[in-house]
Amino acid sequence: MKNLVVSIFIILTQFIVAQVIKTHKIQDNLYLVGDRTYSLFYITQDAVVVIDPINEEIAKETHKQLKSLTNLPIKYIFYSHNHWDHIQGARIFAESNPTIVAHKKAADNIPFKENILQPNEVWEGDKSIYSFGNQNIDLHYLGQNHGEGMTVFRFPEHNLLFVVDLVVPDRVLYAYLPDASPKDWLKSLIEIQQLPFEKVLFSHGRFLGNRE
Repeated sequence: MKNLVVSIFIILTQFIVAQVIKTHKIQDNLYLVGDRTYSLFYITQDAVVVIDPINEEIAKETHKQLKSLTNLPIKYIFYSHNHWDHIQGARIFAESNPTIVAHKKAADNIPFKENILQPNEVWEGDKSIYSFGNQNIDLHYLGQNHGEGMTVFRFPEHNLLFVVDLVVPDRVLYAYLPDASPKDWLKSLIEIQQLPFEKVLFSHGRFLGNRE
């Protein structure tokens, strides 16, 4: 029953906020694609990384933009957490046979739906580092907060974070949080502030900010 309520809530939220899908250049090799809910792609020296492919429409636009920017293959897709509204677009990239990465707690709780690709690589613990040539992505798991296995991504190259769902500028928390822990969520926000970064990208609403 809880999963049904979560799914209905997500669908209604997407319907309310949907807008025109746009691509936003953050750095020469770092982009967001979305319509108030954003996917991220990172072009490294030897591969393309996609974080949270969201849905079919945003994933198709991401694929289109990548074709115009690079010939490098899409080798990795990272899931930030287990909620299906952030990951169902991964099947658009299936022909590239990417490695799909998620924290173990997320992988163990991703719903088995026909249009969702399950992770084929999991990581555990509080931190992991994925290297692409001399470029890294730092993955941070801060414990229970929103969903399962929520990962905060840091890009040392740009001293920048990508924070999914945990922070949504100009908006308060939903009144109903079926699988979240507000007390632990607050603890995670404090821990995020301890990470080194100058700028932060958000997955919803106003997508660029700083420590303030």
